[in-house]
Amino acid sequence: MRRVCGWCKKDLNPEQDHISDAPVTHGICSSCALQITTGTSRSAREMLNMVEEPVFLLGQGGVMHAANRSGCQLVGKEVDAVVDRMLGEVFECAEAGRPGGCGMSIHCSMCTMRNTLLETLDTGNSASKVPATRNLGSPEGERDVHFLISTEQVDGRILMKIDEVNGSDDS
Repeated sequence: MRRVCGWCKKDLNPEQDHISDAPVTHGICSSCALQITTGTSRSAREMLNMVEEPVFLLGQGGVMHAANRSGCQLVGKEVDAVVDRMLGEVFECAEAGRPGGCGMSIHCSMCTMRNTLLETLDTGNSASKVPATRNLGSPEGERDVHFLISTEQVDGRILMKIDEVNGSDDS
């Protein structure tokens, strides 16, 4: 499997022989990571917007720092409505609206999305295309939405990319 920077497309494992049509996974190179973490929030947003898939930049405990255009479209919010909000609030997780809020329910301890983010933050190990299901609130009621997520740690923060989204037909 080839690993390339999701921002500049640089090969992150040039010493390995790669088959040209091998599957590709994404990470971030140190120069792009440096630009994201030391630049202004505007340059971070510009960098995130270079990625087609939905991408979110999160900090300690799952607090959202930034999102790209695709990420904002996915959650149906403007970027100002996602910054400084908990992950579950941004994704309108049904548990986030219960007493205690995001991260405080017994169900939150079993949340694959949250646990993957926290594990990447704690260990520095990236995750690729991890299946996760969120119980999301909507005007029609709660529904399960299935995601494939990838995470990468950058200077104490987490880049989370949504690789795939499938909504449940069982609303």
